[in-house]
Amino acid sequence: MKKLTLFNRTIFGIKKGWNHPTLPENLLKLQLHPFIRIFRVLGGISILIILTKAYEKYNIFVLYISIILSILFFIYNTYLNYYRIKHIYSSIKKGDLDVRNSPLDKYASLYSKLLFCLKGSCEVAAGSGVALGIFTGIDSLFEHKGKDPIFMPFIADLILPDSQMERQFKDQKILFRDLSKIDKFFINLKDDKETVALFENSKLFTEDDINIMKEGLKKQEQFLLDNKESLVAKIKESLNKN
Repeated sequence: MKKLTLFNRTIFGIKKGWNHPTLPENLLKLQLHPFIRIFRVLGGISILIILTKAYEKYNIFVLYISIILSILFFIYNTYLNYYRIKHIYSSIKKGDLDVRNSPLDKYASLYSKLLFCLKGSCEVAAGSGVALGIFTGIDSLFEHKGKDPIFMPFIADLILPDSQMERQFKDQKILFRDLSKIDKFFINLKDDKETVALFENSKLFTEDDINIMKEGLKKQEQFLLDNKESLVAKIKESLNKN
């Protein structure tokens, strides 16, 4: 009979902790507003679009809109979580989670507070998923522009850090890729030089115009040569470490 009573006290405490809201009454009413409900649905859909890369099937503006909505959704969740944490602290401090069966049932109250804190922590942690979606979306924009992603590789390195050898090979891969990009720029520069030569032969441009174009291309060529020399030196240094 004693075990059954202990079980009942545990269940009673769990129910009290589960049923007690983690937000104040005014914010609970705010969440029920039709506009906020629609906004929450759109925010959730935006996160899914980014995380599942569904935007690849549509125009790039779908990604832009999804990121904007996700950021607004993140701000909204941050606002809620601030008051959620305050309300959780206030509820525990005021004794709203205490189970009073005349006298105070400390055992049931403990379970009530534990579950209430666990419930609140899970709701606060949900904002991490929103932030993850925003980071993924921004990385996708970088990739769309031909640049390296920033946030997800950083998070991945924090969770699963590379060994020294793996980091070295990754750095080498980046150097070789950058060198390949410079070679492509040289090809484009060669095409530009041929175009300027055609302009010069056409006699449609003044000599000063042609000289300005040639001078600009010469500066670009020197810039590429300096960068290529720097990259080659870094590659040699990296290879000598192996």
